[in-house]
Amino acid sequence: MFLKNEYKNLTKWITIEDIVLYCSDIMTTELISVIHRPHIVKFLKLPTYEYIKFYNQATTLFKTTPVFTDCSDPDDNYLFDLAEQSGADYLVTGDKKVLATETKFPLKVITLSKFKQIIYEHF
Repeated sequence: MFLKNEYKNLTKWITIEDIVLYCSDIMTTELISVIHRPHIVKFLKLPTYEYIKFYNQATTLFKTTPVFTDCSDPDDNYLFDLAEQSGADYLVTGDKKVLATETKFPLKVITLSKFKQIIYEHF
């Protein structure tokens, strides 16, 4: 999660540097569920609806067709469908099972810290 001033950088990268953050209906549903969990809410500085609003403004909804089946957690296959079908260069995650999943298409599955390093080096 981008904290403090990093959300400003994320907004800049999206608007000025033409970075596109893709999302899907499944991802949005999962976010809404997770962000309301008590162990998450206690870390939030704003009401949950503000984070959801930012997410909706910062992301581009992309409709996918379920195809990918190689993730060890089948509930995460949609992430690879979204990444491949949207033509994404990166799938950014902290999930170890997702990070360990190999794909047959050109995609870099990386952590948020690695993604931030790439962004800071290029922008």
